[in-house]
Amino acid sequence: MNAIGRSSLQYPFTIQCVGFYFASWRCFMDALVRLIMVLIPEDLRSWVIKTLMVPQFGPYHKEGSFLWNHLELAMKTIEDVGEGVIDARIPKAVKEIMVEAVNCVGIEFCQKYVLLHDFDKGSRLSLKLSSCSPLRTVEGKKGTMLQVSWDEWVTMFTGTAGEELDRFCKENGIIQISYYHQNPTDDLPGKHGACTAERFKDREDISEVLKYIVATHENSKDYSSVDIGRAFKLFNCDDLVAGLILVCNYADQMASLRENGEPDLTNFINFSFSFLALRKFELLCGQLGKHELFLSVHEKEMKKRGPYTTYGSRTRNSVYDGLTPFSQRLDLPNHLDELKLADMVRSLKNAKDAFREETVQEACDRIIKACQLQLRSKEDVCAVLSGIALPEEVLMMVVEDMGNLGILSQETGRGLGRYNKDVRKALKKLK
Repeated sequence: MNAIGRSSLQYPFTIQCVGFYFASWRCFMDALVRLIMVLIPEDLRSWVIKTLMVPQFGPYHKEGSFLWNHLELAMKTIEDVGEGVIDARIPKAVKEIMVEAVNCVGIEFCQKYVLLHDFDKGSRLSLKLSSCSPLRTVEGKKGTMLQVSWDEWVTMFTGTAGEELDRFCKENGIIQISYYHQNPTDDLPGKHGACTAERFKDREDISEVLKYIVATHENSKDYSSVDIGRAFKLFNCDDLVAGLILVCNYADQMASLRENGEPDLTNFINFSFSFLALRKFELLCGQLGKHELFLSVHEKEMKKRGPYTTYGSRTRNSVYDGLTPFSQRLDLPNHLDELKLADMVRSLKNAKDAFREETVQEACDRIIKACQLQLRSKEDVCAVLSGIALPEEVLMMVVEDMGNLGILSQETGRGLGRYNKDVRKALKKLK
């Protein structure tokens, strides 16, 4: 079996490492190798074992110097999720979905995910270099990125200890190690998760669900606020898969410690609220009889559905503030400004705090109240239009619309001609 830097794998399940024999380190590495031998397809095992020693350096992976440190925390996090131990800042409804997802697929599925989700970090190594780094081959500004392959890396660095890695990076002006190739040379995606999913796309021994969550396990990093549109692109799948996406993004963030020794869950919290907002927005559109708005703003994404499982269930009522998902349209008032209603629904979809402080019912009530039209008497309409020399026929059209609809019809609007601006301005005076 292939070497891991200077380390060698001794069959069946023990690791002998040059330079150190820490019991806890060996215990966890042995456990990882056992899992690899049991859960990972045979032709992938040697590479997965190599990835355990993928380097970590910089401000975002203070959990340890190598990838196995990250995997250890990720596995512990998912085990905690299965037992209901989740950060208190995560919404209750999201917690429920996450716990159910882990317990539904089982811990072995989750362990297989952990072992494979960073499969291509070794092939997507990127070194951020200081301005005086000896690794620079051409002049450039501070922070230039140097893409390296795994073979190039193990030629550059032959150590096995964290202290050796720290020293190597400092001596060579490496500020940070990341895992993205802007210009891949192997015709696979530059992001390491997407790269792995594409690499595995034709494999039948790895499920479509696992491929999908590997490809999307870092998506929560992009959520600086609630983003329903972005969430739709990701959560266009059933709720078991959605739960797994949430679990895997959560585990990735929990296993990525910062300088203070703690994870930064800020973006994941926005991510979880975005998932809730998406589901609630879909319900709101249906209850307002505007489901076509939900579909139209996501027309392209509707054609790119994520995987659906045999469970295929929709989210429990707690996600919808206790309302029944896909319930029939609400009994709406007879006179609503449909254009204003559509605009308010679109504005809610784009709001960076959508449903953070508002339930579905409260949002429905707010929109209906703002869009409800009042019928106006002939006397009131004529009074506000008295200063405009409207032809009698046009005046009667306006009076009839305001008395029967509470708003000008398109036909009347076209008939106003040069009086259009003045009439609409005058009608706004009606209280």
